[in-house]
Amino acid sequence: MKVITVGCMKGGVGKSTLSTNLAVVAQKAGLRVLLVDADPQKSVLAWSVGRDTNDIPAIALATVKIASALPSMADSYDLAIVDCGGRDSQVFRAAMAAADLILVPVQPSYFDVVATTETLDAINELKIFKPGIEAVIVINQVISERSSMLKDAFEGLAEVAPDFKVLDSKISRKEIYKKTSAEG
Repeated sequence: MKVITVGCMKGGVGKSTLSTNLAVVAQKAGLRVLLVDADPQKSVLAWSVGRDTNDIPAIALATVKIASALPSMADSYDLAIVDCGGRDSQVFRAAMAAADLILVPVQPSYFDVVATTETLDAINELKIFKPGIEAVIVINQVISERSSMLKDAFEGLAEVAPDFKVLDSKISRKEIYKKTSAEG
């Protein structure tokens, strides 16, 4: 089972929305997906309860034992997507340690780019113990492709995160994401 942890220590960057949408896309592609809520706010569990179908199991696992608990589920799932809370904690770091890939969402704003450095520092610390872990940055909630803020975000991330890949793909800020989250 592959594990993708969606995490950033800054709140409000769209981690839960990204996690749930990735889970749906992966499930529609034929993968057996487990959605793991490692956030005390439990947004992913609320999303799961609101769904008409039960095709994507969601569990709460906001514990430091997440890294040891997930491997025991490997035979049942192809992919686990872990949604983290927006703060540094032992659970946040354990969720990152459980990952094969860490996806770091960042909004295209000065404050978000600067705040991302704390998350990237934590990932660099993790790489000392888990050198093979991969981490990428995705720019999330883009209002306009022509925005100077988007250009500034790419430039800022190149400066503060030169060792991290910033995905060319960007996630647009659309009302439909908010509506579909409420509908599961």
